[in-house]
Amino acid sequence: MNLQESIRRILREETGLPLYLKRRISLREIEHDFNMLINFEIKSVRNRDLSLEKFKRKIVSTLMDIFHGALSDWGKVDFDYNYIYDSLMNYFSPRITEKYIEHLYNG
Repeated sequence: MNLQESIRRILREETGLPLYLKRRISLREIEHDFNMLINFEIKSVRNRDLSLEKFKRKIVSTLMDIFHGALSDWGKVDFDYNYIYDSLMNYFSPRITEKYIEHLYNG
């Protein structure tokens, strides 16, 4: 394993997000957009009676919409949508669950 592969592996393990995503969108921006989105969307949980799984899919799908332009170089490049989606779901799922449960029980 050469130095580049080692660095890639460490970066993947550090955040759990693909290098492809982190090269195009900073972790700071990803976190910012996630926090803004979840704080806005959590209000819809009681109003629409969304299940946890639907709420998770809504948050991650909206993040994908926000990031799509940067990931596809504004439509010029294909990328593995499902891989990025699944990575975001795995990365944010525990925090979405925590926020969802906190909101339901603490209002």
